[in-house]
Amino acid sequence: MSKAAQLKHDYLMTLTLEVDSASAYPIGMTLSGNRMVAPIVGGTFSGPRLEGVALPGGADWVLVGSDGSMKIDVRTTLKTTDGAFIYLQYRGRFIASAEAMQQLRAGNVLAPEEYSLAVSADLETGHEGYTWLNDAMVVGTGQQRGFNPTYAFFTVG
Repeated sequence: MSKAAQLKHDYLMTLTLEVDSASAYPIGMTLSGNRMVAPIVGGTFSGPRLEGVALPGGADWVLVGSDGSMKIDVRTTLKTTDGAFIYLQYRGRFIASAEAMQQLRAGNVLAPEEYSLAVSADLETGHEGYTWLNDAMVVGTGQQRGFNPTYAFFTVG
């Protein structure tokens, strides 16, 4: 493999979200699948160049397919410890067996080998100290603990 074909990646941050699954809005069966909106009530993030909290008010506009897989569409606002606001949106997918999905719906913690959770993210801010995020290509992989996910995000390029 040539050097130009290698993918460079750097650790950006770990994000843990608190999701209020009990207050999810059941949109119901649509042409795209079973849609629900799960509110984000908080969370934390930290990495080598940024840290802070996820503010309440975001949500996951999740779509559950007929095979049980989930398409994730999360939008939330981050606030750094030095007062910068960052808009974060990520999309991806959660794939697991029917049995694992049943366990997840019951609020149980799944073992990492029982599912695959991967996302791509966009970050936006006007804060001078973090404008480098506006151009960052970001991917992530996640762990699911009941309804509260933890993601490891990486810049790629």
